[in-house]
Amino acid sequence: MLYTKPMTVERRIEFSDRVVVPIENYEVLHPKYIKLVRELYLPPFIAYIWGKTGEKKKVLTDSRRACIDPERVITIGETTFYVSKKGVGGCNYLPNPQNLPSPLKERVEKWLKDNGDYDYTIYAVRNMVPFGAQWLSCSKHGLNFSKNLDSSFSAFNANFCPVIGYCSFPNKLTSILETMTEGAERIKKPYLSQETRLVPSNVRPIHLSDENVLTYVTKQTKDKDEFLSNLFRSAISLCVFPSTTCKPTITKRYKASWFKEYIYGDSVIAPNGIVYFIDLESIVWPPRSITKERLIIEVLYRQLSSILPYLIRLVKRFGKDLGDILRDSLTSLPNVEFVNGKFIITLPDDEIECSLKEIL
Repeated sequence: MLYTKPMTVERRIEFSDRVVVPIENYEVLHPKYIKLVRELYLPPFIAYIWGKTGEKKKVLTDSRRACIDPERVITIGETTFYVSKKGVGGCNYLPNPQNLPSPLKERVEKWLKDNGDYDYTIYAVRNMVPFGAQWLSCSKHGLNFSKNLDSSFSAFNANFCPVIGYCSFPNKLTSILETMTEGAERIKKPYLSQETRLVPSNVRPIHLSDENVLTYVTKQTKDKDEFLSNLFRSAISLCVFPSTTCKPTITKRYKASWFKEYIYGDSVIAPNGIVYFIDLESIVWPPRSITKERLIIEVLYRQLSSILPYLIRLVKRFGKDLGDILRDSLTSLPNVEFVNGKFIITLPDDEIECSLKEIL
């Protein structure tokens, strides 16, 4: 399920050129993914100033430093997963070429002379990472967590888009990107990477606030009951992920994992309604110490309260009853149920209870 038009919340969804450059320094989750991982997808401008050529491909880009190759797919069961590259392709304004050292200065000037400009799908500094590259530590973290996933990309009763590998940037490319990024942090090389993920969609829960996306998903959905059941079960299983991973300790605290970011913006919705968390670097893993009070905040008041309003838009569009959907869709989750308008979430030695009205 690939949405290809601009949105009110994601304006830079468009098809753009990427130059595919093979690279030797890579890590993979499994040898079967080597061919998908060992290639950098670079904006033509970056490939040119690095002095590299390669196959040029049309990919679907967004404003989140990622691109999807609609021609590279893997089918798991009945779900199609696309190859998504994250890192280089989001970010940065070009500094004045006169401030660049030779021979970089001359290459940039020649590009501007021949092309009139450079690829504006590479804008806006993000956390001082040159041209939207992925920190190498983030790629390693995502790959490490992906080792927990089963063959359907599930773990802890939730679904995740696996990081199947990453390429570490050569020192020369890293130096070029640093030089063109004013104020970029200098860290011992190599520290930049491009990670490869498998994603079933580019539609995120937050996109459901866009009327055009809502209409698109409605038209794509054949079995609305199954779609909504999958949607709420999988979304809520992500929300209660901290409680699923938690274990009590002798200090009356828990050890658990949670998400540093919001699920509504960092997950995608598959065509069958299943929600997959996509940005694995934001998962606190391995589990860390957390109080019961913080656990409650993470589950109920941070994740559930933030994602449910977006999902409810689909319930209203489909003309279904929210209470029925919640009650029926959660029957297969072992540690959460919806009874009499309340969520009951089971911890190893306790329960968390909260009404739907209170969350919303």
